[in-house]
Amino acid sequence: MITCPNCQKEELSGALFCSECGAQLIFPSANDRSTILKENRPHHLDSSTTPTAPLYGVAPEETFALYLVEEKIFLTPTKETKITLGRKSPDQAISPDIDLSAYNAYEKGVSRLHAKLTREDNTFGTYHVLDLNSSNGTRVNGTRIPINSAVPIHNNDILTLGRLKIQVVISPQ
Repeated sequence: MITCPNCQKEELSGALFCSECGAQLIFPSANDRSTILKENRPHHLDSSTTPTAPLYGVAPEETFALYLVEEKIFLTPTKETKITLGRKSPDQAISPDIDLSAYNAYEKGVSRLHAKLTREDNTFGTYHVLDLNSSNGTRVNGTRIPINSAVPIHNNDILTLGRLKIQVVISPQ
């Protein structure tokens, strides 16, 4: 059993989030990233359709991850300070840094280049999301954000791209 640090509710071992208050129960460290991705990847996807973990540079003292809520999958990107989210299309020259196609992105209304995440250099936990003129909009905690305006995001915020829900995980290591 795991005890929620926020509300003290007992959860089954292996639970990622508290069923009572939604607090994160397991904080992936840099060493655990590949294990988390492998264990939580759906078994019906083969290597040709499974997106590889993109690279995203974070401050050495923090962990940044995106948790696909319905799919129960962590994506731990590691790239520079900006990444794009969307879905790949064979007829488009520019592809997103994180391809969400394998997670029913098309059916959920995710645009090819839907949103961009940015991190302030050397500033712990300072991230923003920018809607890239997507067809179905981007929401932060249920509030639609304006097109091409950087909106701050924080640990446990829920991003909704079309109808695809993604929880932001930012934590110290």
